[in-house]
Amino acid sequence: MQLVKVSTKDGKTVSFKKLIISKCQSSYELHEAQEIDAAKKLTEINSCKDPEKKKELQLEFEFEKNERRLRKRSLGNCRFMGELFKQKILTPNIMLYCIVHLVTKHDEESLECLCILLKIVGKELEQFYDLNHTFDKLTALTSSDMESKISSGIQFMIQEVIDLRRHKWISEKQDCLRGGGYKSHHINENKWNVVQNNTKYKQPNYQIDQSIGQRFKENTSVTTLGPPTWLMEPSTSPHIMSKKTTAQKLLFPQPISLINSSNSSQLKGTVEKPVSELDSKMANKINMKCKNILIEYEQVQNLDDIIYSLSEDETSVIRTRHEEFVTSISLITLDSSPITRTTIAGKIFAKLLSKKILSMVAITRGIDAVLKEWNEYLMDYPQFFSYIAAIIAPLLLSQNASFDFNNLKDSCTSIRPDNSSTFFTEVLNKVLSSKETQNIKEQLGGILWIYNKWMTSEYVPLDVFMPNNQINKYFKNDRIGIFLLSIAMYDKMKMTDSKPLYDVLHSWISTNISAEIIKCPQFVRALTIAIVIVCSKPKHSYGDFFDHVHVKLLTCYIRSEPLPEPEIQAREVQCLYGIQIMSAALEHPGGMVLRLFHKLYQDSVISKESFELWKKEDEFKAGFDEDLETKTMAVVVLNSFFLSLAANDSDEEETAE
Repeated sequence: MQLVKVSTKDGKTVSFKKLIISKCQSSYELHEAQEIDAAKKLTEINSCKDPEKKKELQLEFEFEKNERRLRKRSLGNCRFMGELFKQKILTPNIMLYCIVHLVTKHDEESLECLCILLKIVGKELEQFYDLNHTFDKLTALTSSDMESKISSGIQFMIQEVIDLRRHKWISEKQDCLRGGGYKSHHINENKWNVVQNNTKYKQPNYQIDQSIGQRFKENTSVTTLGPPTWLMEPSTSPHIMSKKTTAQKLLFPQPISLINSSNSSQLKGTVEKPVSELDSKMANKINMKCKNILIEYEQVQNLDDIIYSLSEDETSVIRTRHEEFVTSISLITLDSSPITRTTIAGKIFAKLLSKKILSMVAITRGIDAVLKEWNEYLMDYPQFFSYIAAIIAPLLLSQNASFDFNNLKDSCTSIRPDNSSTFFTEVLNKVLSSKETQNIKEQLGGILWIYNKWMTSEYVPLDVFMPNNQINKYFKNDRIGIFLLSIAMYDKMKMTDSKPLYDVLHSWISTNISAEIIKCPQFVRALTIAIVIVCSKPKHSYGDFFDHVHVKLLTCYIRSEPLPEPEIQAREVQCLYGIQIMSAALEHPGGMVLRLFHKLYQDSVISKESFELWKKEDEFKAGFDEDLETKTMAVVVLNSFFLSLAANDSDEEETAE
């Protein structure tokens, strides 16, 4: 897209490359302007003498400042600029200037931006510049002298970048895949030698002036960013929480003293570090331990070392911190190949749960702690809910872990119900697409598995995950959409007595379900499924299935308005598919399908033509995989029914003659 040209308002043309660079610049300039405006408002607040007016200005200031959003823009710009450099849209000069500019600033946001940038561009940039001077400064920032000035979380990030460069920019996972021996080194070791390929320039002295910025304009063969005044300088507010700090907060939601009170007398005269800093270092240790565990498991698929670390090894940092272990593993999976790694994490949790190494409480609370901070991660990981759903799917699918929809409810307590709808639908889709539920010819799978799991989970109400007012938003004309709609109607029906059921459900549908969904033939499938589930409770016999109220409801929505015959038949066929699917989900209870088909025929709910159309239909419809796979069994048990239909046709023909 670099070469794509578009017309401007004045009739000229401009390239996509120039536009995207200008957007980077304008985004940062907007950030700078907001910072200046915030400073002015703060001055106004401090000078205000009227208490009421001052309070009003303070509320307005806090509302508008939104420091977290500003910080995310700075980090996002750094990451985006690094990727533009890798695509050869930005020049090495620009990257160097940004790195020089950031390393001279000692606020945490600048250093976090620097670490992000170096991880992305470091390897390629060293082909142009000698970065030894930069890394000398970074090494100095991790020294013990800087502990009081820079948090251990930021020092940990810096050390990761130093280790990455020392290992020739090969990550731990890449090294393990190659069979290498990645080792993290201490920061006070002697300087290392880095092989420089095609080194063209030595890095200039760290005096940032206009001469360095001017270099942006010297290379006319590539597009440059223009004046250096807009270069990346993130917010310097001390109140902004870094992503690393968020992870530490998840691991240690409350201060935990690591100093035994009985030994406190021995520590007099020494300088004690704050508990929060000790927690931060412990969080880093847990994070590194979990990262190594995940990498090792990916290679050898062996749980022995994990079990030993969690239950037997008294020196292990995770032996008594199972909830933090779950949280840390979940967060680590977001770093690279998240879909693959989250699935692996879910399988680890399922196996440890089945072996009673991890408790259900540790798993549900650990995952909930991650989801609680969803807003922190959504910008960096737009598919965040999908990634965490990939952890849940193996837990639900495991035959030995005993993890059901009730446990899923506990795993997302902090986001229920307003923000859990997306997560819940992602979990359902992950389960539906998993290999374990694909083979439905020989075993219960697909949407049948989901219905069965939901019923064995004691019919968890849908509104704990998805309020009624969000059903229209998340409904799609597929298996998951029908599941959500059928469960919502079932929840309403089970709470209503038989006599007022027609009026109550009709009113609920009119209020909560859009006209567009009601017109869809699959709406009748969802209604049929809800009725079958209500009738399949132990207190009902097959003779009680589809009483006059249920028949009235089906008739109403099959013929809710004057429709052409093909549309009516489409709805009638969907009613039959609803019975077929639920029979398979209930593992084919004897006599159920036959009795229901006779009932619908005798009460004139379904026409003969629709029965025959259902039997003959053999075209695959996207989104409804189980329709054809489960029909064979239903047709077999309905042989006598279709023989009787044929006999009735013969009788009618003879009578007519």
